[in-house]
Amino acid sequence: LIEFAGGTHTLEAVSGTADLQISSGTVQVTGAGLDISGTTTLVGGTVSVGTSLRTNGGAMSGGTLSGAGTFTTEGAFTWSGGSMTGGGLVVVRPGVTLTLDTAGYKDLSRVIEVEGSLDYTGSNLRFGPTTTAGMIHILPGATFNAVGDGDFGVWNSGAHGIVNEGTFTRSGEGTTTVSSGIAFNTSGTVEVLEGTLQLLGGGIESGALLGPGLIEFAGGTHTLEAVSGT
Repeated sequence: LIEFAGGTHTLEAVSGTADLQISSGTVQVTGAGLDISGTTTLVGGTVSVGTSLRTNGGAMSGGTLSGAGTFTTEGAFTWSGGSMTGGGLVVVRPGVTLTLDTAGYKDLSRVIEVEGSLDYTGSNLRFGPTTTAGMIHILPGATFNAVGDGDFGVWNSGAHGIVNEGTFTRSGEGTTTVSSGIAFNTSGTVEVLEGTLQLLGGGIESGALLGPGLIEFAGGTHTLEAVSGT
């Protein structure tokens, strides 16, 4: 393990097999970026990705992931707390799962691009810790699984959104609410296996809307185009 525990570290054209942990201070990723075959764990401090950071999975329980660059995980990654800001990308590669768990606050002003799967099993996902919009983009062939009653909340207003071109599922008891201020746009499949998916922020819905659970249009303006379902 290499632990960055204070000060400011600038990483340029770095590669290797070590596991990294950021506990405090600032790690700046610039130039040709960081390509690490180990895991990356963020428990505090700031990782500012100006260009690209690739890691073989890891975890984030605190601190801030910032910068306009691209953070790519090619192994299982768990986000249980902290802020993703800066407007850049977080890319979840095919065959990889990003899990959002626990009740810790997970604040999003960044784009999460899901090529594999994202499991939201916790709660307190909030869009807009800064004035930059938060976005979750589920690409064709990818899956978002909302398990339980964790909501999609808003901190600061902005052009926040969920864009589903793959499959969005909701399971477990209770209600999952997509708050006012978060547009829910889908051209893929939305399948509510159990409970209720409540949409307050409007959106454009096409593709398949499936039960046996309930989809509730509870606020905003929703445009339905070429929709089918059961």
